[in-house]
Amino acid sequence: MTSSKIDRWLTWLSLLHVTVGLALPLMLMRTAWLDAWLPLGSTDARLALALFGPTVASWGALMFFLVQFGLRQNQRWAADALIIGVLVWAPLDAALCWQHGWIAAVALDAAALLAILVPTVIRRWSMPRL
Repeated sequence: MTSSKIDRWLTWLSLLHVTVGLALPLMLMRTAWLDAWLPLGSTDARLALALFGPTVASWGALMFFLVQFGLRQNQRWAADALIIGVLVWAPLDAALCWQHGWIAAVALDAAALLAILVPTVIRRWSMPRL
């Protein structure tokens, strides 16, 4: 995989995070579409997860800027920031989801972890040392 392909992939993922994060509150508060995947029995649980949407969107925006103004400039700090961010988020998020029986969310965490971490590590290794 070339650096430009990785950068495009990570840009696409970041924009997907922004889009899903902005749509999540609307999907949870206005429809029952996600009920088959997530146990949302109470209004409080639905609201708590809807509030998570803007967090996902902001993570996506930060990721977008790290890719556009860091990785595309071959700045190792940007790759390090993405790697650290994913490693801080994924294990605890997946553990909490697992503990509460949200297996679909654990699978989504694992997919997001691999989709971001693997290309970012490859991209970091390919950067010239300054």
